[in-house]
Amino acid sequence: MSGRHLRSKLEEAIPMSKKHRALFNALSSTFPKETVDEWTAMVEDWQEDTSKPSPFEETVLGMLICILSAIFTDCLFTESTQDDVERELLVEEKAERDRERVELVEGVRPIHETTASKFLSMGLDLENQQCVNIALSYLL
Repeated sequence: MSGRHLRSKLEEAIPMSKKHRALFNALSSTFPKETVDEWTAMVEDWQEDTSKPSPFEETVLGMLICILSAIFTDCLFTESTQDDVERELLVEEKAERDRERVELVEGVRPIHETTASKFLSMGLDLENQQCVNIALSYLL
């Protein structure tokens, strides 16, 4: 990689890091301070010693809640929530396509043909199915 390419990636990464930090802080502010502190401690403990329970893995109880939710609501996420996310992503993708048109004129081609909303939607569907399958395996 050329130095110019690395520099452009760094110049892109710094504002994105700030954006993600702001989003993280905004999300964290929606939870009680005790919950955030407990979660942060769990993550830090696991990062220091990965033999400790991973805060990123589902518990058996979490999986059972997942399967019961799937049975009684017919999906794990409310459609309005997923629809809201998909609508927001479509707006972002339109802006991205507009930017890509400018880049295409300048000779830069998009890396992927799969859009972010389609990728995330497929990922959510896979995650839901995996959750159901794992929970069912514990029940059988």
